[in-house]
Formats: sequence, C-alpha cells, structure tokens
Amino acid sequence: MKTMLTSRTLRKTRMMVRRTRLWRRFLLLGPILACGSTGSNGGAEQEFVDYGIEIFNGCSAQIHQAQVSFGSYRSRPTNPGPGRTTGEALIEEPVPETAVVQWQDGEGTAHRLEVEVLKGMPRGFEGNIVFDIRDGDQVVVRFAPWPDPGF
Repeated sequence: MKTMLTSRTLRKTRMMVRRTRLWRRFLLLGPILACGSTGSNGGAEQEFVDYGIEIFNGCSAQIHQAQVSFGSYRSRPTNPGPGRTTGEALIEEPVPETAVVQWQDGEGTAHRLEVEVLKGMPRGFEGNIVFDIRDGDQVVVRFAPWPDPGF
C-alpha cells in the first residue's frame, strides 16, 4: 500500500510540474509579445543618445543672445566672448536632423541659420554637439566626444 501511495503522489507531482511549466511559458509569452508591439514610431526609430550642446564663439568679436533650438528644446541665451564656449549637458530630446542657431553680432545685427546636425553625427556618438559660430554668418557643427572615464 505504501508503494502505491508514493507512486500516485509521484504521478500527481509530475503532472503539477508539467502544468506549471506550461503556464510559465504562457505567462512569459504575453510580455514578450507586448514588448514587440510597443514603441513604434511610424517606422522612424529615433535613437536616444547622451549628448550636450555647446555654443562656441569662433568670431573675432563678442556675440550676444546666442542660442540653439530644435523640437521643444531651446538653450538659454548666452554671450560668449571670442574663443569662448558655453553649454548645457544631457539634453533630453532626440538628436535633431536640423537645429536653428541664432545670435547677435557685436554691432547688434541679428543672425539666424538652420544647420544640419544628425547627418554628420558619428555612429555611437556620446559627447557635445558644438555649434561653432564664425565670422561671415557661418555656423559649423562639430562633434566633441566625452573622454572615456576608464571604468
């Protein structure tokens, strides 16, 4: 009698283990399917990267009210002297395809240029996007990677 009881208990235990495994597979399938169906951006996946914005005054005179804007982001107006830079770190917007750079030169003339950003960005870039304002109503976009922290 004791052997039958053990054998029956063993069969029930095996059956419960099989059912548990089946349910576990079923329960794991739901979240996997849900992950695959969320986050669609109309096919245009935009990669989020860690980056900052710098405005560099490459002009021979001081510039005023320099700022960069794109999407819902607008940098604070700054007044960097010649050869000086100002910036903001960890922007919480995707890297834009284009950005608008505006400033006033030393004589008070307002300038506004739209520049391409995303097209020139290196793959896997993390660092500062530098908007280099130069004499002659020019803006050059450069990419300055952050140094490797070594850990």
